[in-house]
Amino acid sequence: MVEKIMVCEECSKMFRIKYDPSLEVKCPSCDSNKVTSIYKQYNVRERL
Repeated sequence: MVEKIMVCEECSKMFRIKYDPSLEVKCPSCDSNKVTSIYKQYNVRERL
């Protein structure tokens, strides 16, 4: 699972998500899909 920090271009809020390529990312506060990743992705090791 990859965790990303995104920033919304509409309301400029930052939020952290567990990135899923099959889902469209939307801003939790204004529901816009104009979001961009601002940090390099880092892998979170999953416990089995």
